Amino acid sequence: MEYLPKNFNSPIHRVAVFGGSFDPPTLGHQSVIEQVITKVDEIVLVPSLAHAFGKKLTPLSIRLEMLRLFIADFVEVHPEFKNKIQILNIEPELIHLHSTGYVYTYDVLEKIEKIYQTAAKNHLNVKIELSFIIGPDLANPTIFNRFYRANEITKKWSIIVAEQMLSIRSTFARNYLAEHALKHSNKSLILQLQTMLGPRVSADIIQHKRYYPDSPIPPEIDLFSQIKIKLDLAIFSIQNNDLCLLVNKEVSDELPYALIDTQEDKQLEDALNRPILDQLGYLPGYYEQVMTQGNRKNNTNNVKEWWLIITYFCLTSKIKLHNPMSKWVKVSDFMTQATSNDQKNSLTLCVERLKNKASYTSIPCYLALELFTLSELQKIYEIVLGYKLEKKSFRRRFIDSGLLEDTGQIRKANHRPAQLFKLSDRSHAPYYFTRIIEGSRG
Repeated sequence: MEYLPKNFNSPIHRVAVFGGSFDPPTLGHQSVIEQVITKVDEIVLVPSLAHAFGKKLTPLSIRLEMLRLFIADFVEVHPEFKNKIQILNIEPELIHLHSTGYVYTYDVLEKIEKIYQTAAKNHLNVKIELSFIIGPDLANPTIFNRFYRANEITKKWSIIVAEQMLSIRSTFARNYLAEHALKHSNKSLILQLQTMLGPRVSADIIQHKRYYPDSPIPPEIDLFSQIKIKLDLAIFSIQNNDLCLLVNKEVSDELPYALIDTQEDKQLEDALNRPILDQLGYLPGYYEQVMTQGNRKNNTNNVKEWWLIITYFCLTSKIKLHNPMSKWVKVSDFMTQATSNDQKNSLTLCVERLKNKASYTSIPCYLALELFTLSELQKIYEIVLGYKLEKKSFRRRFIDSGLLEDTGQIRKANHRPAQLFKLSDRSHAPYYFTRIIEGSRG
């Protein structure tokens, strides 16, 4: 492959690499490019040769053609960026580097950097600055550190974290076609596809019948995907001496949730972690499955669908939110203001489970800050349980349990300095007390 260099118009040429399967490229991908393209001199699209989780992809040659049409659609909307975006199909050249059969991000970035440095040799004093575009879910250290040579990636190149301002995934388009392609006219299909894809990409898919079903059970749709699986999340924190709940301001103060993606998610935790990372930016110390319920109901097209809803609650000690469209509200306020009876019922069960577990386990400790006094920990328990506790009994219970570690530090209180504690190493799993925590007498 020979790289055709763009004009180097400044001493520093900034290149952003955007990799993905692009199967197909969507308006969600376009929204990422729109966020980044004004900050760099060039964006390079790198289609994956194989999927990271082993999912079957459309042949690379077809995805490359759709990417070319995607760029044509993009340039028609943004003609000023005509010379700032291109495709580099380099993964086939790198497949031999590892016996695993995969191409890794580090190798892709290293190869692209060499390509640009070679192209810039004829331009004196031009420096290439390479960056890597990722979403907020991958930017989480827990996830990013799984990358091959992750530390070296962050040392050698910069990371650009960009969100899909339009939440349109390639899976949505594929699943729509698999379900509806044989039921509707081409005109209707294109109109619907153009809410997810550009006009040229949409027309190409219809013309060549890409992603169309060829059997009673469409490709990439199995029997399990006929049931919609939703994960509802009640994320609790303590603020201003109240038990609070995280809600989404974008959708009428709705609880965060996730829908199982049967193609992408290997286990429930994969789906569960998506909204948690989106809202908090980190994984909480504790979460627990509360209930599972199912029913059949009509969707927006008045077609009956079967839904399986799994409800979890999560506990966090931090109050700073990663997503600006999220907020904390009092649990009591949510219960009086929420319009969905399903959500009220789910939250009621979550609160009851939390209170019940608080009476004989250590899980409210996950609502405490990293360092805390025994009075502060007792206050957390009282907020969760809804009643006062006897001070001496509470302190003796926790000191005898071995859950707490004295840090040797103190915090000034109203009357006298108070010792600061933290959770000991053995507190990573919930501790079960031998006796129920009862309220104070009198």
